[in-house]
Amino acid sequence: MAILHAEGAQSGVISRRMSPHQMASLLVLHGVKDITNELDFQRRSAEPFARGGFGSIYRGKLQDGRLVAIKYIYLRDCEELELKGKRCKHAAHKLYTWSKCDHPGILKALGFAIFEEFIVLVSPLMQNGPLTNHLVRENLCNRLKFCIDLTETVEYLHRNGIFHGDIKADNILVSDNKEVQLADFGSATLTEYHTLLFTWTSPQFACSIRFT
Repeated sequence: MAILHAEGAQSGVISRRMSPHQMASLLVLHGVKDITNELDFQRRSAEPFARGGFGSIYRGKLQDGRLVAIKYIYLRDCEELELKGKRCKHAAHKLYTWSKCDHPGILKALGFAIFEEFIVLVSPLMQNGPLTNHLVRENLCNRLKFCIDLTETVEYLHRNGIFHGDIKADNILVSDNKEVQLADFGSATLTEYHTLLFTWTSPQFACSIRFT
């Protein structure tokens, strides 16, 4: 049974009516790293190298020179404040769930940054791209290894109560040493919700809360 609650009225609740800065404060309180001061926005690529349904991904650098991927959630095309809020909340939930993962088969979430009206998600840059680019040219032995490694990664997620929800070749990246890493937790869910809360809308409830 879902729990009803007035949106944003409870401490520790992330709702669509909050500003990106308010969401960021709650994420930090629950262990997600704010790396705004570590990111060199002047060295971000002028154009994205990948686009998705909710955002674009740019190449960038941290102040220490490390290459990173910076995912911007689309906001400027949103005329309604409510839609902007929903997209920011979606980004916050994605990042929080992703930050729970600590496994070599999962792309590391370095943290987030606040830039203008955006919450941006930051991860290491995987220059070999998605598994889609490698399936045809890799030999059978390597393809089987990819399958085995991915199975172990999914087993880790399920053992820890995390369901990715969108496993496909485009969401699996290949590292420099030919290891596969699962990415894009935009559809992920947790089986248990504990401290940080996210409001969500269902057909039966105008406003309910997910505990995380």
